[in-house]
Amino acid sequence: MTELLTKWKARVKRESAQQNPEHDALKAELKELRRQLECIDSCFDMIQDGDMIDSLIYQRNGLMARYEYLLKRAKEQNVVSNNIRISL
Repeated sequence: MTELLTKWKARVKRESAQQNPEHDALKAELKELRRQLECIDSCFDMIQDGDMIDSLIYQRNGLMARYEYLLKRAKEQNVVSNNIRISL
């Protein structure tokens, strides 16, 4: 039984170490969306024009919708990363 458990752990470790190009692309897109959201959030402090603020709100809402969609896909595919944050 112990030998079987050891083999199973080794297999899981090997599989998690293998890189999946789709997972890598998903992680990269999530990271980029996170960067864009942080950029928009920092702009709110500098902008005073109401139309520009509306524009930032629409941009942020669009990015958040995409971010949440990609998070769902990452969860469905069991993508694991220390760089993916659930909350913003």
